[in-house]
Amino acid sequence: VKSSPTMKVGTFYHWDISVTGNHIVIKINGNTMFNLYDQSSFSSGYTVLYCEDSRVTFKNVYIETP
Repeated sequence: VKSSPTMKVGTFYHWDISVTGNHIVIKINGNTMFNLYDQSSFSSGYTVLYCEDSRVTFKNVYIETP
């Protein structure tokens, strides 16, 4: 049985989300959580920060383009 990662309320986490072409890597506090290739047909779009059913604070958000 696999366990799901949990996040403690009131704790800040460092997220590093990298998208290069269709390669997506998501790290939380330096640990790779997702490393995948998106096979969808999207080549452009919007960036959205979203959290359902909770209050979230975002700080130091950077978006870099090549």
